[in-house]
Amino acid sequence: MTRSLTLAAVVGKLKQARTASNRAGTALRNGLKAEHVLGLNRTFTPDDEDKRLMQKNANEYRLVPLKVKEQLAADAKVAAEALDWALTQDVTNCVAKADVIVNETPLLTAVPISHLLHLEKVFSEYKAVILVNLPVLDPAKDWEWDEQRQQYRSRPETAGAFVKQSRGLVLHPGNDRHAPQAVVDPAPLETHIGQWETVVWSGAVSEDEKRQLLARADLLIGAFKEAIAVANHTPATKQAEGDKIYGFLLGGII
Repeated sequence: MTRSLTLAAVVGKLKQARTASNRAGTALRNGLKAEHVLGLNRTFTPDDEDKRLMQKNANEYRLVPLKVKEQLAADAKVAAEALDWALTQDVTNCVAKADVIVNETPLLTAVPISHLLHLEKVFSEYKAVILVNLPVLDPAKDWEWDEQRQQYRSRPETAGAFVKQSRGLVLHPGNDRHAPQAVVDPAPLETHIGQWETVVWSGAVSEDEKRQLLARADLLIGAFKEAIAVANHTPATKQAEGDKIYGFLLGGII
């Protein structure tokens, strides 16, 4: 029983055919040089039968290393196969579609496979942004959502307010012989003058919100992958164009 051709198989065939075509194209470019297409048949005929002259002037024969027409034909055969698989993929892509199912519910329907691949790439990059760059609330503070400002606010934190005041120390009160002596205390006196109340505002997200975003991103990316797998099973029919194109290009030459 012949196994039916699917888009996934076509993608693999195209990759192999392009590798072979690129290799053949490289060989063609490297081979098409003037010195590669020239052979030689050089025969010496002496005026007399002196064998010494024959030995000194031996005949020379060299085959043509490369025949351009044969090389073009060989390259065209490989390149035509790559074109056929490229056309097959493009034709099948036009009909390869699938639904994006999230939590057993269709989120998107009949999405073309080329767009599914685009969606997977976009949201994989988006997930990376969430994971690496998303600011989150400082876990050391208590936060609550402020509906009016649409941002988070921390619970008020109070702290005492103090001022430092210098004070003098009397070393000697003075008498009839010595004047009073006083100095400034090197340790200023801290005086409580009130209290501070601090509220911090933040536009970040909570750790729980970040986890939810990552979970939803994973669901989406997984749904895109599943849809791509479904679309990749779209039946394909081998298309042909390479022989026609190269037949016209090289017609009358090879």
